[in-house]
Amino acid sequence: MADVRVICPTCNAELAIGEEHLGKEVECGSCLGAFVAEDPKSKKKPYKMRRTERDEDEEDVRPRKKKKRRRDDDDYDYSPPSASGDGSSTLGVLSLVFGLISFPLMCCCYLNVPASLAGIALGAIGLAKPASRSLSIAGIACSIISLVIFGGMFAIGMGPKP
Repeated sequence: MADVRVICPTCNAELAIGEEHLGKEVECGSCLGAFVAEDPKSKKKPYKMRRTERDEDEEDVRPRKKKKRRRDDDDYDYSPPSASGDGSSTLGVLSLVFGLISFPLMCCCYLNVPASLAGIALGAIGLAKPASRSLSIAGIACSIISLVIFGGMFAIGMGPKP
């Protein structure tokens, strides 16, 4: 049995079918459309029925075309958290920033204390929001460590001189 090459009238895909399937209805492997396989050697074009010519009562049993998947089509919708939109992690970030800048401010008169207190206050407020919880904890920890080091330096006489 030799294979015969036929072309799907719907998607123009070339299919290889056996000779025994000529004149019978076959299904395209690409678009899943059903059509009658005609001998390609005969010059007669197959008649394609338009949708308007179909009988309205007749049920269409052909499977629908598969929707081609686009590259930008995802199975899930993910949107990264916005930094400026709802302010969900802003307090945690500010707490961490104030906690970190309080370390170099130990050398400047008493600027360490307000920076550390601001880091602790912003971190305490930021703990209420789940999105900024870890940043708030880190900011509070840095601020407390900075205050403890500054207090220790001040106690042993290495702090800034007024």
